[in-house]
Amino acid sequence: MKRCVIFLLGLVFGGVTQGIWPVQASTSLSSTTVELAESLHFQTPVGDDVVVGPGDYQVEAAEAWLKLLPMDEGPASAILLEATAGEHEEPVTKPTVRLQQEPDNRDMTHVVLLHPDGSGLEAIGTHSGLRPRGMNLSLLKKAAGSQRIAVRPDVVLPGPVQGKLSPADPTPPPACGPTHTIIPESIISSDSKFKWDSHPHAAVFQNRLHVVANVTCKDEFGFDFCGASLPSHFIFDGDRWRKNNREFREGALRVPEGSSVALAADRFGLVAVWKDEEKQLWYSRYYDQWAPKQKIPGQYSKSTPALAAQGGKIHLLHQGKTSDDLWYSTFSSPPNQWTPNVKIGRQSSGSPGFARLREDSVHTVYRKAARYTGDPVTTTLRHTFLGRNGVDWLPPYDGPKEPKSQDAPVLTEAGDDPRVLGLMVHRGSTTKRLWSTLYGRNDPRKPTTFRWYDDQPLLGLTSDGPVALASYMGCIHMVHKDRNKLIHSTFSLKQAHPTVIR
Repeated sequence: MKRCVIFLLGLVFGGVTQGIWPVQASTSLSSTTVELAESLHFQTPVGDDVVVGPGDYQVEAAEAWLKLLPMDEGPASAILLEATAGEHEEPVTKPTVRLQQEPDNRDMTHVVLLHPDGSGLEAIGTHSGLRPRGMNLSLLKKAAGSQRIAVRPDVVLPGPVQGKLSPADPTPPPACGPTHTIIPESIISSDSKFKWDSHPHAAVFQNRLHVVANVTCKDEFGFDFCGASLPSHFIFDGDRWRKNNREFREGALRVPEGSSVALAADRFGLVAVWKDEEKQLWYSRYYDQWAPKQKIPGQYSKSTPALAAQGGKIHLLHQGKTSDDLWYSTFSSPPNQWTPNVKIGRQSSGSPGFARLREDSVHTVYRKAARYTGDPVTTTLRHTFLGRNGVDWLPPYDGPKEPKSQDAPVLTEAGDDPRVLGLMVHRGSTTKRLWSTLYGRNDPRKPTTFRWYDDQPLLGLTSDGPVALASYMGCIHMVHKDRNKLIHSTFSLKQAHPTVIR
């Protein structure tokens, strides 16, 4: 493949410093691959600084962004850049990349993707990391009436439910139901003998609700003709569900029967983590397709791990390989690496619940581990969260006074009331009945004190296992199992807790 090369040094000839242009510019008209000789600072779609290191990159359009794919790495390493839309008059017959350094500002470099229809996207990088105001396009003419922020796609990270109305927000929040619908079997499997093999997990990315759950196919003799317990990926756009036709790559995910795939979303896509038969943890990333699986070095878990997104990182919490100890690690993009896991000094009976609650921190609610081997499994819930220094976990304290749970509780960030930070949903200690409780401010006059509100039955619902929970489009969305059906429920906090949210 032909490449255009950008040199980040000025050419001085006859006492005149020339701007840096692609070498053999005509050859660049047949290439969307570039080589950067030095690191450049760009801006991500959410306004953060990202450093793109030297190397070869494939340049693609990703909605209104530019996506750089390192040639020597997989799709999980893709870098998304803020871009401005515009028009051009270049005679290109296929997508083409041009690079240019401003003649009067050697700190600034333009990466431009030209389309044959005369449209284009342009990202601007700098050596210094400084981004002066009024940066101009190089090869593109800004489309009439367009603004830089106007072309930014909706970026919805797991976040709070829409707030109450204010004079500046005359649009009422959407009606949340409550509604309860069955996710159509036709989008799940073409075989009538499929079986849900684990509980689902949910996350919000690109203004869509994503759910992952495992499917097996067994006949009346127990023979598995699916070949394995395979995660399936479903996407809800606010109106209807569809199955992701770009499934997990063949052989990418094989999970033990009954095990689940944890899911979270950061600004660069979805992250899925699961354990294999040897309890080794693996992960995969998704932007518009799932990347090949990768091992998380040195990390094992005897139960399903838990994920949360907060502070530009994916946070991972899981049990040990053979113990109830909870271990903690984080993942950042870039550099697309997991930090070594560390014990947090807590013990959990089974998988923990884990979520970011507002901008506060990542919180976990877990079942207190039995004190001695052979003791009955405890159903008492404990609660702790990561301190603001990002290192120390606060001493654990009792969760809601009454609730007891037979399996992992599920947390989500939510709140249409200023007192509320989050919502927890769990099954009863011995029944399938679902319960929920709110975590929020104890007194509006004391914004730093918090408490758990009373646990309440959740709209008369039951579930065959832990649920998937997320805040999406102004409502709480829950996906849960009922025999061999996946039920999608929507509701508001007020509907779930009318005595608290008035």
